[in-house]
Amino acid sequence: MRHHRTALAFAAAASLALPVGLATVPATAAPSSDLIISEVYARGGSTNQPYKNKFIELYNASDSAIDLSGKSVQYRSATGTSVSGVTALSGVIQPGGVFVVGAGSNAANGEETPVDLPGTLNLSGTNGVVILAEGTERVNVPAKSVVVDENIIDLVGYGTANAFETAAATYTGSNSTPGAIARTNSTDTDDNSADFTFTADVTPGTVPWGDPVDPTDPPVDPTDPPVDPTDPPVDPEVPEVKISEIQGTGSVTPLDGKVVKTSGVVTGTHFTGGFNGFYLMDENAKTEARTAGDASDGIFVYTGPKGLDVTIGDRVTLTGTAGEYYELTQLSNPTLVEKTAGQPLNPIPFTFTDNADVREAYESMLVAPQGDYVVSDNYTDLTNYGSLKLAYGTSPIVHPGELFNPVSQAAEWKKQDDLKNSLTITLDDGKSTNFSRVTDEAISYIEVGGDARIGAPVAFKDSGVLLDYRFNAWNYQPTQPVDGNDRSTEPVTFTNTRTAAPEAVGGKVKLASFNVLNYFNDLGEDEAGCEFYKDREGNPTTANRCTVRGAYSAAAFERQQVKIVAAINKLGADVIALEEIEANSAVDASKDRDEALANLVAALNADAGAGTWAFVPSPATVPAGDDVIRTAYIYKPAAVKPVGESRILDDGAFHNARKPLAQNWQILGVEAGENDTVQDSFTTVVNHFKSKGSGVDDGTNQGNANPDRIAQAKALAAWMASEELPVFLLGDFNAYTKEDPMQVLYGAGYTDLGDHFDLSKTYLFGGQVGSLDHVLADKSALEMVTGATVWNINSVESILLEYSRHNANIKDLYAPDQYRSSDHDPVIVGINPIVIKGEDPDPEPTPGPTEPTPGPTDPTPGPTDPTPGPTEPTAQPTDPGDKPTIEPPDAGKPGEPGLPGKPGLPITGAEIVGIALLALVLIGAGIVLIRRRTR
Repeated sequence: MRHHRTALAFAAAASLALPVGLATVPATAAPSSDLIISEVYARGGSTNQPYKNKFIELYNASDSAIDLSGKSVQYRSATGTSVSGVTALSGVIQPGGVFVVGAGSNAANGEETPVDLPGTLNLSGTNGVVILAEGTERVNVPAKSVVVDENIIDLVGYGTANAFETAAATYTGSNSTPGAIARTNSTDTDDNSADFTFTADVTPGTVPWGDPVDPTDPPVDPTDPPVDPTDPPVDPEVPEVKISEIQGTGSVTPLDGKVVKTSGVVTGTHFTGGFNGFYLMDENAKTEARTAGDASDGIFVYTGPKGLDVTIGDRVTLTGTAGEYYELTQLSNPTLVEKTAGQPLNPIPFTFTDNADVREAYESMLVAPQGDYVVSDNYTDLTNYGSLKLAYGTSPIVHPGELFNPVSQAAEWKKQDDLKNSLTITLDDGKSTNFSRVTDEAISYIEVGGDARIGAPVAFKDSGVLLDYRFNAWNYQPTQPVDGNDRSTEPVTFTNTRTAAPEAVGGKVKLASFNVLNYFNDLGEDEAGCEFYKDREGNPTTANRCTVRGAYSAAAFERQQVKIVAAINKLGADVIALEEIEANSAVDASKDRDEALANLVAALNADAGAGTWAFVPSPATVPAGDDVIRTAYIYKPAAVKPVGESRILDDGAFHNARKPLAQNWQILGVEAGENDTVQDSFTTVVNHFKSKGSGVDDGTNQGNANPDRIAQAKALAAWMASEELPVFLLGDFNAYTKEDPMQVLYGAGYTDLGDHFDLSKTYLFGGQVGSLDHVLADKSALEMVTGATVWNINSVESILLEYSRHNANIKDLYAPDQYRSSDHDPVIVGINPIVIKGEDPDPEPTPGPTEPTPGPTDPTPGPTDPTPGPTEPTAQPTDPGDKPTIEPPDAGKPGEPGLPGKPGLPITGAEIVGIALLALVLIGAGIVLIRRRTR
């Protein structure tokens, strides 16, 4: 999320000698006030909220800077009679700028809120009164419509507030409903209900009604005459300096506030899209690598909306005022002295570094990034602002929980986590457009082909990019704003890493885990009072905090189902463990629990052919407390057969999660000889542990509810400890590979196949890839495994391709294919039955012609009859004694003779006899447990 999209200046603003003060600000809440409240976010920190702290955003609607000193933001409860909190203001807001005043927090959910001034007001998330006051004394607000009051600049009442302007604004939902109330435009009509609307897109630092003035924009002097490129040279007393002298050797220009004259070549023009300016670089800039303390040879020139008649390649001389605006050095109020057309400059080689001082030496210069880059984040910034996060190197940033346990390897975990900042940089689109609001402009860097995927290699074009600092981050900017309808305007190309099918994993049967993204055939439109998210034309897409969690309308459901069907039917799996499918009886007690499951199978068979798929029915008895989403199985009857009824683990550890579902299976069509021993049966357990989004945070960097997931892992391991068949645990464990819940399962004897085969990851969060989805095998199950893979069709794709984002932008990115059918990637595992070849009996010997006596010619039974000992395979793979336990015994000492878990002592004669007897017992047990097929 970009922050600070409008200007806030302190000492630097004062040095421009611009009018500040509030002599023109009315002391009433009259229409078209110069200083108004533009957004109220009162749910910070609650479950599902994007930001941790609440905030009140102020907007300067005037054409002059406004000094906030002596003013305050105050809060009163909806039914209160007096103000409960006051935050005194300070600072200056530039024309068209916003100022974010921080407030309290309900919990620790969400990102850090970008604020210009911290505060502690404790706003209610549903009902309350926010007051922008003249002065810092608590104001007395009557319980009525307050439009004119000498102490109130602006006031917003929301929900059931007893004070408001004309009528209170509606703050939709509860504390767990993501969103804020924001103005629809910059005109204050003194009617809260008309001026404010609920929005799920919370944008601190961005005006809510569209494209704001850029945060780096200095105030525009409305009295400046148009620039005439033929004007005579300016007063020679204006010092002529190099761009590097304006930049200086530190982070702040040494010429702040001074009018200077300089020359350079235009390297980028951004007169549209919100930047309102161009980039200038010294044509004699050195090409050698720069170090900390070197001065940059590039600078941004802010022109304001009027622009300037220059194009890329022009050699220009101009005057302007040097300054710092949100840590970007720039010239403002430029006057063009001389212009000569020319050829564009070549970009300067730039090797990635996270050293801010070295980056400062290249600020606003045209550069050619060296080395490898890949896309590392295409979520929030792409959706809202048309920008991508790139990682330096050949792979995206891996979540530290994939590689290190955050408790026992805390230092290594922290070092890995830091890479999300130290190894990344933003690829911006040269605009400040908020595409979540400006939906009639085509979004940048994305199309139906989906080439800007996580991990996709990025190649920079020869024209180069501009390295600058804005929106609180270092960015690669294109030399001109990207046109979302013209991919040729992008400064990079992407290697498309999509595959039409998953990698081969071998095996007679393939298992898979697939999260079907809240597949509900019960729709939001059929639920009374269910609200919805909508597309850019107001059409409903998905249910918004209702009992049902999926599609709102039949049209949206069809779009969702088409994608899921395409993914499953191309997966190549025979048994699929599903997560996030509706439990219809939990939504409506009169319905069959398996209705949605049957609906999905019918859609799959309509596409793949009748009878291709079937589902495992729910057990006759379903434990109480069923969630509205559940786990389930679908399978191909031609490949496998479910054996017995499915089983649900009814354990208190799963009070806040979906209960595990187990099923025994038999592989069909296994070829085996008359005397072969065959293990063709196995058990699967599909899981969906408690999410990280809510619950207690134990402070171990494993998300909320980590203790719950640990307890769930222990209960699962204990449940399967006595299982006689090979066991596979599949599903969404909501835990990364090295986190505590997974360690419990490893300790119980299970192997994570993703880790075992070093597979790609299944999920993206916060710019880091990791696996929350796993397939684990116990010892005997591992012997059946032929291979495994992750099919990256979901997590690496932009959410803009999801069915829920259909028609979110004028460039509709929905396609009826498998890509972004869910937010988790499926895991596929190949398995073979274990067939141990037996020995054929020896043929009857032919009697010798010269030996008439029967003794020598009669074959003895010993050599010809296969005895159980030497020819019978051991029963180890299915013997319960080999099942994993929660606390396995210690292994024997390495390098010494001994048995696992025993001291390494020599074996005595008595022990040999004992071992022989034990072997006979095990062989007998194996005969019982391993089915011998007779053909």
